[in-house]
Amino acid sequence: MINYIEKQSKLLEKLANILFNTTDVEYDALWCEYECDDEFNTIDTALFYKTDGKVVNFAAPVGVSSKNLDLCQELRAVMKAHTGGEWSSFTLTLGKDGKAHTKFEYPS
Repeated sequence: MINYIEKQSKLLEKLANILFNTTDVEYDALWCEYECDDEFNTIDTALFYKTDGKVVNFAAPVGVSSKNLDLCQELRAVMKAHTGGEWSSFTLTLGKDGKAHTKFEYPS
């Protein structure tokens, strides 16, 4: 049986792989901002990369949003079941070195 930390890690790894494959541009940082829209039961995503000190917002390739939605909803449920907290948004960042970092935001 997979525990919640393993589930959370696997979901974040899948999201990181999707993010990594959204562009072939060389970047210093690549990130996606995920924001829950509970009214419409969806997750809004915005993609960015930074190169040469310039931040660029770009459109997600076809199919990325629906994959992100499913994984983010599952991630949110796994985390809520473990902590009781429910994040409202988070940012997943990939550095030039390929390392992933997350920052979760919770309602006040």
